[in-house]
Amino acid sequence: MKKKIFDFICSLGGNCAAAHNLVYRNLRTEAYPFDRTYFNSDAAVYKLADGFKTNFKNYALLENFKELPVNNEHPDRIQYEDEYAKLVWANHFTYDTNREENYKEVKEKLNRRFKRLVDSIKQSTNILFLFSTSFKIEPDAFLNLIDTLNELYPEKKFEIKILSFDAGSNYIYIKNSIEIFYYKRKIENSDFTKTNKEWDFLDDITFPNYYYFYFSKKLKKFLINFIPIKSLRRKLRNKYHV
Repeated sequence: MKKKIFDFICSLGGNCAAAHNLVYRNLRTEAYPFDRTYFNSDAAVYKLADGFKTNFKNYALLENFKELPVNNEHPDRIQYEDEYAKLVWANHFTYDTNREENYKEVKEKLNRRFKRLVDSIKQSTNILFLFSTSFKIEPDAFLNLIDTLNELYPEKKFEIKILSFDAGSNYIYIKNSIEIFYYKRKIENSDFTKTNKEWDFLDDITFPNYYYFYFSKKLKKFLINFIPIKSLRRKLRNKYHV
């Protein structure tokens, strides 16, 4: 089967499983702002549409942060609910650093990723956005999002694929270049750490220069293993996703 080619493939959040499964298949070429976020309702998707209109200038502002209780799965990380964006910033902020300095560092990182997201859209023609949610999400928010994207970038071709777990039954919703795969089962740890059959459709997707990217990633991993300083090896592995 011939693979479908997209110039740009990116997770827009929902939870970390979407970005992880792109990494798992070497389809995530760079880090983007919503890779490590959690959406608790479709309000976050409506806000995404507003974010694209304003280049995300109101996202990740400290005055909109509400600190959440410690997440037992990530006890060393502070998780903040962004009351403007209606999402949770996960795995960015740490307890063992100066909070003011940590926020400044993370905000600069997210700003780079917001710019990278917008620039990547401008430089591409065929674009795929991927979502994953641990609850049943309704189509209207995504129809609004793709309408907004088409208005902002009329020369681009967008597709959005969403995996919605714990949806009550298994079925597929298709409309206006949106596909929502509804699954009865709950999202599992393996969706975040390995993969599952529901993600197999990603095996039929690729991007130009995939093999160059794939082998250069393998080479980076090989070379990093020779670095004697463990902390530096970890830092470089995280940077290059190897």
